[in-house]
Amino acid sequence: MLEQPIYLLMGAGLLILLIALFLTLRQKGASGQEQSRSHEQKLQERQEMEKSLQRFVHQVKQENELVVANLRKTKENLRSDLDQLEERIQTLESELGAVREQLASSMGETQKEPLSMGNEEVPRVHEDTLFLRERFQRAFALQREGLSLDEIAKQLGAGRGELELIFSLATPQERGRAHE
Repeated sequence: MLEQPIYLLMGAGLLILLIALFLTLRQKGASGQEQSRSHEQKLQERQEMEKSLQRFVHQVKQENELVVANLRKTKENLRSDLDQLEERIQTLESELGAVREQLASSMGETQKEPLSMGNEEVPRVHEDTLFLRERFQRAFALQREGLSLDEIAKQLGAGRGELELIFSLATPQERGRAHE
């Protein structure tokens, strides 16, 4: 892939060389002075052109090597960054798993031991969550049916501001779960 610029540049150099030779030959035919040039001058001009072409090809090769080296270095840097990010993701996933376990164990304890205040029992956190989930699902279902916020608020017995907040904070996944 990186060799293509070299070939293009070498081809352009050869084309320039051919054009120069063509113009030289043309000038020879057009002018009598050019015909009288000695064979040594022609040989010297060719040698100069060959040297120029060799310098050009050498310069192109050096530039190509520099580009390849820079690309390799960039690739190594990106690989290093990617490895660090993958390591960070693994760390975060393990931390998330630990938090989920901790949350699940605390939810289990909360559901087993309902709090009581006087003669009334405080409902379990799980039941509250289910009630809210059903309420949100119903709100999204009514919205899909085409009801306005005021009509939804009236049917659910909720305030318009509360519904606006629910709809604005809901992620697309939560809206999709309203179908379930």
